[in-house]
Amino acid sequence: MITIPGNLWCGGRGTFKSLDIPAGAVDNAAVKAAAGIEAEKLEHRHQMTFMPATSSTVASAGTYALHAVYGTAGRIVSFAAGLISPCTGDATVTVDLHKNGVTALSSTFDIDSGDAARTLVVGTIDPAKVTLAAGDVLEVVITVNAGTGVLGDGFFCRLVVNEDAA
Repeated sequence: MITIPGNLWCGGRGTFKSLDIPAGAVDNAAVKAAAGIEAEKLEHRHQMTFMPATSSTVASAGTYALHAVYGTAGRIVSFAAGLISPCTGDATVTVDLHKNGVTALSSTFDIDSGDAARTLVVGTIDPAKVTLAAGDVLEVVITVNAGTGVLGDGFFCRLVVNEDAA
């Protein structure tokens, strides 16, 4: 092995049988804008916002598919939900995220009169269920309880997923 204690500059082409590049040595600026890296070699971030009805529709119970994993692997980054108009009184909208029909959260969470309009309430992803595989289906499950109050309008949720290419 030959060690060069300082910088090395080559005015021509360098050809190597193998090359070890230290972590952090290549960053975004080092990749040419027109590099043409194929999508199959990248990780993709999907950030989807879903609203099952109009912004003036009262929140109602239901289960809705949000994402079907296409890539070979991935992970759930975050999940949150809110209402365009908040609940009043003791009315609550309970939210769950399912992966293949089973909760992916540490626990369900409620949106109630204490949550302001258009404010996301963040769910906690169960660390044991954060990983994804091709074919996994993610769904939002909504249950409602009007109690003695009024349910809010315009339920919406946001799911963020990182997914390796297929």
